[in-house]
Amino acid sequence: GALDRIEHRILYGIMEFSKKEASEIMTPRVDVKAIEIGTPITRVVKLALDTGLTRFPVCEKEIENIKGVLYAMDLIRGYSGSELKLSDFLRQSYYVPENKLITEILAEMKKKKLHMAIVIDEYGGMAGILTMDDILSEIFGELMDEFDRGEPDFLQLDKKRILVNARVSIDELNNHFQLSVPGSDEYETLGGMVFSSFGYMPRKGESLALDGVGKLEVFEADFNRIKKIIIELSSEEGQP
Repeated sequence: GALDRIEHRILYGIMEFSKKEASEIMTPRVDVKAIEIGTPITRVVKLALDTGLTRFPVCEKEIENIKGVLYAMDLIRGYSGSELKLSDFLRQSYYVPENKLITEILAEMKKKKLHMAIVIDEYGGMAGILTMDDILSEIFGELMDEFDRGEPDFLQLDKKRILVNARVSIDELNNHFQLSVPGSDEYETLGGMVFSSFGYMPRKGESLALDGVGKLEVFEADFNRIKKIIIELSSEEGQP
């Protein structure tokens, strides 16, 4: 059936993914949008809004001289028009050699809660960047394309994980999967519930635990809207 087909494609994606190195899926250096460390914060915010990108490598004078990684949400949350500089918001860079297996990088990124790696070539030069999005696309890319084209409300990734359109109503979600996601007069959709629970606009990768349901992780979001959420069920009771 459809679930068997999805599981087969995920398994195939994982098998192919396990053989790949960073250089095969990274964004090459020539395509990297890096920010000069002296750039005014107002210009950086505009760049993030214009491009839709949420993380940038920050360099000094040339891209070889990476000073750190900027998370746009850190900037938006922490900047209040004061005399703070871009360097005040940088996170430490995570470097990987271009021949490192993606499986190893994924394990390290999950352990350290990172979303971007700077890929280094054999001479120590900056070869490109690799994001968690790049890695997940290698496993689920074709399925995500299918999800985007048809815009279904749900996509069962495996027996315990469901990709959900954040616009879906909580009643519809609960009825479809026999779940108990709590409702409220303040919101009707799953995205509204997640936003209300955080109290701010969460970024991709942030998650929360919901009693009787499991873990809800933001899979896709921009600056003003949650788009997709992965529900990892605490048991296999939530089945359509």
